[in-house]
Amino acid sequence: MAITEANPRPIFQNKPSVQAAIITDVETTIPVTLYTSSSSEGGLIDSISVVSTDTVDQIVQLTLTDNSGTDYAIGEAIVPALSGSDGVVVAFNLLSKELVLQADGGRTVPPNGILKVNAKTTITVAASLTFVANGGDY
Repeated sequence: MAITEANPRPIFQNKPSVQAAIITDVETTIPVTLYTSSSSEGGLIDSISVVSTDTVDQIVQLTLTDNSGTDYAIGEAIVPALSGSDGVVVAFNLLSKELVLQADGGRTVPPNGILKVNAKTTITVAASLTFVANGGDY
C-alpha cells in the first residue's frame, strides 16, 4: 500500500509478482536483474529471500536502476553461509536487516524501475545465491 502526494488515498498492489535471480561464481560481482516493475505506476517489494549454498558468508549489494538508466546502490548485507540450504540456517530476508529501498523506509520501486543484486566478492565454485523478490505492481 502506498500513499502519494498526488493521491492521498491508499493505493494497493494490483498485480502480484514473484521474480528471481541466481548468482553463481560466473556472475559474482556483475549485477543481475532481480525485479522489474512492469507498471507505469511502479511497484512495492514485500520481501527478498536469499538462499545460499556457499560455505562462506557473502556480502551482497542491492542496486536500483531508475527509468533514466541511472544505477543507485541502495545498500549491502551479509548473507550467512548455507542460509536456507542446510536445514539449520534459515533463508535470509534481505529487507529484514534495515536494508530498505528508500531513505524514508519505503519499499517502493519507481515506474519501470529495476532491482539488481550482486555479490561483492567471488562466490565459491559450484555454489550459488538464489534471490526471490515477492511484491507487486500498482
